Amino acid sequence: MNRNIETGHIAELIACACLEEQGFKTSFCQQEAVDILAYKNYDFYRVQVKGSKLRKIKNYHHLQFQLGLGKAKRLPTINDYDFAVLTSIDQRKCFFMPVEEVDRTTIRKKKIVFDDLNIEEFSLTETLKKIHKRKNRSKLKWRL
Repeated sequence: MNRNIETGHIAELIACACLEEQGFKTSFCQQEAVDILAYKNYDFYRVQVKGSKLRKIKNYHHLQFQLGLGKAKRLPTINDYDFAVLTSIDQRKCFFMPVEEVDRTTIRKKKIVFDDLNIEEFSLTETLKKIHKRKNRSKLKWRL
């Protein structure tokens, strides 16, 4: 199996488990920009999952996530998905971020970010607050 496909599949399983622990119901929905549909309290969310394994460059431990879409690697918009889940495969931890905060096609996170025991709950809570503040959330043009 292709290493990238394997890493992506593992990341999706970890992300689903994390969301389920937070009270969501999840369903796999592999599309161009959506990997999971998550729902809780009658709210549905389109989720993009990105996984990475720990990298070490000159004693600097980090994870690198490719968030660009399509062949041209364009930045995603709210019409593509609601939030991204950056998943550390080695630590089996997730970091949530709304699509509005994706400002680069490649994002690096330090290992220490995923060492925080509360990172999943905290980043998910902050992400959902931002999503629910969006104007015209119900009028989005979903791309599935």
